[in-house]
Amino acid sequence: FIIEGNKHFVMYIIFNVLQNLICQIKSSGKGEIIIMLSESEGRNILSFKNTAFDEDPVVRTELFPAENFSTIALNAHFCKNVTEAMGGSVYCNMAAGKLAELVLTLPKVIEQ
Repeated sequence: FIIEGNKHFVMYIIFNVLQNLICQIKSSGKGEIIIMLSESEGRNILSFKNTAFDEDPVVRTELFPAENFSTIALNAHFCKNVTEAMGGSVYCNMAAGKLAELVLTLPKVIEQ
């Protein structure tokens, strides 16, 4: 699982996702965070899942639009922009307006 990108930005993205999920679990009083790594052809996939939600999630392609000026929304929007600038993509599954799963897809570095 080797990606090409700024390590500080990647760490910032992971930290923000985890911080958001931990806050949601703390406020609901239940749940776990499941982190999964997988690969597809030419892509690395990093998935963060929050099990605190019982209802079926709704897939969202727009991750917290920039016009929502809360701190969480701006951090999420920044993370989305950085991921896309690295050639990746972000999608999320939401349940009751809260993050149930976030999936980052990043280009795989092919070693020569």
